[in-house]
Amino acid sequence: MHYTSALVNRQDGLYGFYGPGDTHTGIVVFNKDQLNGLFAQYRLDKGKNSPFGTMKGIDPRKGIILSYPASGLNWVRYCIEHFTGLRVAGKTKLIKKGELAVYRSHYVKQSEWPDSCYCPFYDEQGKPLHRKVVLILRDYRESFLRAAKGKNITDLTPKKIRNGNVFNFNRYFENLKAYDEFSGKKLLVYYPEIVSDMSGVTKVLDFLELPYDLNNFDLDYHRQKSIRIYDTQHKSHTQNNLYDFKFHQNDSEPKIIEAIEEFFTKKYGNLIKRYLS
Repeated sequence: MHYTSALVNRQDGLYGFYGPGDTHTGIVVFNKDQLNGLFAQYRLDKGKNSPFGTMKGIDPRKGIILSYPASGLNWVRYCIEHFTGLRVAGKTKLIKKGELAVYRSHYVKQSEWPDSCYCPFYDEQGKPLHRKVVLILRDYRESFLRAAKGKNITDLTPKKIRNGNVFNFNRYFENLKAYDEFSGKKLLVYYPEIVSDMSGVTKVLDFLELPYDLNNFDLDYHRQKSIRIYDTQHKSHTQNNLYDFKFHQNDSEPKIIEAIEEFFTKKYGNLIKRYLS
């Protein structure tokens, strides 16, 4: 005589049916809340993913790239798609459909779907979902001024900046804080490394274990192609001044720069000293 069993997941519990042959005359009802705790404690694949990550369809092995807007991610995305043939979420660069090479997010506290510009970074308990994190970081003064232009803010004054009456730029530093606190594998790449040559891009590719071959890769051709794509979707302010890494600061009054430094140093002085000095 052989015995068989079956499990049925219902809203009020997990039903286990068993019995000789295919009779399934025995029934046991399990408390799902208690089972979740046991599975989390004793599962063999512990560390691979959280229930929230599984529900969202996130593969924690891929890694995630964090970047405040206009920090160089579009060029990194272009290169990843060119070399791997896999997509990176966002407005189409080269690859329209198919598997994601890596996840990305502009803000760690905004949680949408993996195939978006705001892939979840944390699970419901506030723990990181990903095993590897890349942060692309642009000078915070440049990022602030570039964001203001993107929002068509033309009345910036030192007083408004010091009073925090411009726009919410805290996302920039929340991303940096998340990176600072992340205990897994992580890589920090600065904007000049991304733009100056391929050194920053290849750091990212190596860290994420993505294939690439620079033989016959025409950097100038692909960079200009990437900028043209970007310019149809957004607006490039520095395409004619790629290596001027203080382009937006040079276009602003010194008192504006001083106000930006003063306001954010008061709030995030430790992070600025550690990563942005």
